[in-house]
Amino acid sequence: MIAYPCLIIGLVLANNDIRNGQISTAGRTVNIVGLCIAVCNSILGACMNLVRY
Repeated sequence: MIAYPCLIIGLVLANNDIRNGQISTAGRTVNIVGLCIAVCNSILGACMNLVRY
């Protein structure tokens, strides 16, 4: 529950952080990877709850 707001805020801030005309690619990459992991974790948790694992 904490990962989604933090990652979305980080992604927005990384997109707004423009230095020398370039967007911060490291910040965007880390936040996108983290968001993918959080989504996969949520889907796995929901599936495991449905199967009663």
